[in-house]
Amino acid sequence: MKEHQGTVIIVDDLPDNVMQVEKTLQKKGYLCKIATNGHEALELIREIKPDLILLDILMPGINGIEICKTIKADDSIKSIPVVFLTALNDSNYIIEAFKSGGVDYITKPFNTTELLVRVKSHIDLKKALESNMENINKLTQANTELNEAREQLAELNNSKDKFFSIIAHDLRNPFQGLYKMSEFILKEFGNQSTEDLHSMLYDMNSSAEKLNILLENLLTWSRIQLGKLPVNPEEHNLYQLLDFCVQLFADNAKLKNISIINNVPEDIIIYADASMVNTIFRNLISNAIKFTNILGKIEINAHIGGKNAIITVEDSGIGISSDELKGIFRIDAKHIKTGTNGEVGTGIGLVLCKELADANNGSISVTSKLDHGTVFTVILPSFPFTK
Repeated sequence: MKEHQGTVIIVDDLPDNVMQVEKTLQKKGYLCKIATNGHEALELIREIKPDLILLDILMPGINGIEICKTIKADDSIKSIPVVFLTALNDSNYIIEAFKSGGVDYITKPFNTTELLVRVKSHIDLKKALESNMENINKLTQANTELNEAREQLAELNNSKDKFFSIIAHDLRNPFQGLYKMSEFILKEFGNQSTEDLHSMLYDMNSSAEKLNILLENLLTWSRIQLGKLPVNPEEHNLYQLLDFCVQLFADNAKLKNISIINNVPEDIIIYADASMVNTIFRNLISNAIKFTNILGKIEINAHIGGKNAIITVEDSGIGISSDELKGIFRIDAKHIKTGTNGEVGTGIGLVLCKELADANNGSISVTSKLDHGTVFTVILPSFPFTK
């Protein structure tokens, strides 16, 4: 079956006119629908949304000009072209017809050739405009996707640059320090007292510990980016997990006379990957110690909110400026800062904290005030979840 050339609604109150136009158009493959008054026409137009409307100007009730104004005020049908049918030679009517939104007019009695040419021209033009609009929408969508891809690529490049910077600078310098210190001990071993050797070995061990933490963070972050770090959520006692982290840093805190207080209730259960949770709070506690002055305090609190455990790590440290807070969880942002005792870090630990919290269907946020301290809030599920 041959596809019709387009749908045309003919609006005229005179049956003879309608029959003449309908017969002419149907012979050329157009699908025609008829309306004999304004109300019927508007209802039919909204229902069918034709390719063209042939509209008589003078009709009882609502005239053609008012019908056209109503069509052009309706967003769902205003794009449909309206060609007026008129036996009038009064130019004022024709001007009003164009002002109301009409695109053309045909005089009665009809010239068959003229009728067919005008109908075909306006339907072809409408279809061409619709095709162009569809192409524009596709191009707009493609451009949006391209911009998103460009932003993602820029973000990946920034992450890559930051990653290589950490490897090239932050790992290289401590390793050089370890190498030089071990070289010095080997050369001067017989000339050093036991006390001096013990002090140097302690410093070496401390540096090695920091390097190990940094390396673990880098490797974990890399595995997350490659999608090779599986999440194994299980039920865990939150107090016990955090107590392990607190004990891990007891000696570090003692060196600065910082008290770490674990106020977490012993009955709170979380549903998360224990290793990932351990990494999150190791980084947060390590940072809190680093940026808290001697005789300072770190408090860990938690409570249940809905289906989540809400955990805060609050310190009385030096705080974080508003500018630093903006990029604190982004690897491409520069947030290297020296601790209160000269400690140096890369900032990747906080980036990792966010990645791991997200991986466990949780979140992390931070508030801070310079010279008053910082509060990190970690939200983790207390019930099983599905990714």
